[in-house]
Amino acid sequence: MPRLFIAVVVPPLAPLCEVLGQLAKLRPMVKPVDADQLHLTLRFLGEVPIECVNTIAIAMEHAAKTVGAIPFDLRFVKLGRFPSNEDLLPRVIFAEPTDAAPLQQLADALDEVITKELPLLSKRDHPFHAHLTLARVKSKRPSAKDVRQTLNDLLCDTRKADLGTTRIKSLYLIESRLTSSGSIYALRHTHLFTARG
Repeated sequence: MPRLFIAVVVPPLAPLCEVLGQLAKLRPMVKPVDADQLHLTLRFLGEVPIECVNTIAIAMEHAAKTVGAIPFDLRFVKLGRFPSNEDLLPRVIFAEPTDAAPLQQLADALDEVITKELPLLSKRDHPFHAHLTLARVKSKRPSAKDVRQTLNDLLCDTRKADLGTTRIKSLYLIESRLTSSGSIYALRHTHLFTARG
C-alpha cells in the first residue's frame, strides 16, 4: 500500500538553502531535508489502499473548493524547533510561516472531508501546526551538547530573518517511499487553485 500525505510544495528559496547549508555542517547528527523536497504537510495519511487514491484526489478538490482556495503567498521569517525547550536537543528544525491562516483552513477542510469520505483512515492525532521541516536531529550521540548549542545559536540568529516568500498555487498528494538513504517522493495528484477574477 502506498504511504501518502497531502502537502503544499515550497521551492528551494535561496535563504532557506543557506540555512540548509548551515545545518548540513552538523552531519551526521543533523540530517537536513533535500532542497528539492521541501514541503509543508497539511495531512499525513499513512499507508492507504491503492483503490482509495482517487477518492483522496476528489476529497482534496472538494476541500479546496470548500474554503475557496486561491493562490496565496507564503512567507517564512523565523526558525523553530520541536521540542521548544532550549535545554533539550531538538528532534526537528523548521521554518515557520508568518500567516498560517490559509494553511489552517485547508488542513481543517481536508480533515473534515477525508474523515467523512474515508472513515477508515487514521484521524489526525495532534493539532495542526504549520511548519516547513528543514532537518531532523538524531539523539544519543557524544556530541549532542555541542550540536544543541550550535542549533540554539542558529535559531537565535534567524529569529528576525527573511527566509523567503513563495506563491502557493497547488495542493499535492505525494507518495513517500522509505529507503535506507531517505525518503523518495512520487507525485500522485495535483489540484491547482483557481485565481479569482
